[in-house]
Amino acid sequence: KRVPGIYVSNFKSIMEKRTKEEELIKRLIVNNEIDFDKLPELSTKDRFVILRWLTKAKTTKGKGSKTEFGMVYSIHEIIGGNRVEVKCEDGIFTMPHYIIRFEE
Repeated sequence: KRVPGIYVSNFKSIMEKRTKEEELIKRLIVNNEIDFDKLPELSTKDRFVILRWLTKAKTTKGKGSKTEFGMVYSIHEIIGGNRVEVKCEDGIFTMPHYIIRFEE
């Protein structure tokens, strides 16, 4: 049995979560890009979001995609560059040097 208004409540909750996520992520963007070598310490949520974007773009042919917020981006691996350490609140991980570039 459906409860009236439950879907509206869930929608509002999802939209509030997305808005919060967008605000958190936008602070990581400098000069229209996120450089994994220059990231501050990430929260678990921030790490999850930017790694989701990286994975999404890496699995597409053109190495680009669109965020949940409608921002179009592409990824670039710095060839011959050193691996980078990304500090997170729950540890550090090492990965190739990537830059996520956003279209203006």
